[in-house]
Amino acid sequence: MKNKLITFPENIIFVSSRIAGWEKIFYPSGFDLKKIKKLKDWGNPYAKEIFLSLKWFRDKKLIKLYNFCLMPHHLHFICKMSGKYNLNKFLKEFHKYTAHRILDLAEKLENWELLNHFAKRNNKDDRKHLIWESCVGNVLETEPDIWRAIDYIDYNPVAKGWNLVENFADYPYSSACFYYKGEKPLVEIDNLFETED
Repeated sequence: MKNKLITFPENIIFVSSRIAGWEKIFYPSGFDLKKIKKLKDWGNPYAKEIFLSLKWFRDKKLIKLYNFCLMPHHLHFICKMSGKYNLNKFLKEFHKYTAHRILDLAEKLENWELLNHFAKRNNKDDRKHLIWESCVGNVLETEPDIWRAIDYIDYNPVAKGWNLVENFADYPYSSACFYYKGEKPLVEIDNLFETED
């Protein structure tokens, strides 16, 4: 059997966003990846906020989420935006929403070190919720573009310099398990493929 795209959907985008200053807030030391099987099991509250945010956008039908991977200090995902959004509007709304959630949580947890890290980077009052930098959104215009983006996202945890797991499909902060092992990821995704015999 092989997978093929169900149809070539319009408005498919690849999003890549990095936390300001390369701060590794999604993977603190001592965090056991093997224990993560469900969203409720997470020992990292900041990672959980990102996935609750992706889930919220998907549940509200603002996006169809096809693929994701959350790394120690950055996030990649592939989605289709609803007709409500253009690329810039979606990126702005997603980053604003997640920034508020992360900063509110850091305040609740009294994580002054993290709050000071972001405060030093945001010296203007109108930018006090800026936690993301190097945010890129690219429209995937061809099927090969989609395949390249999927491979890049799925193999990120085993890329040189990371080696977070031995098998990329075992990385719990990724949707690779859905496509390669038939398992549910932490956040439900929309299947981009159909199976042919």
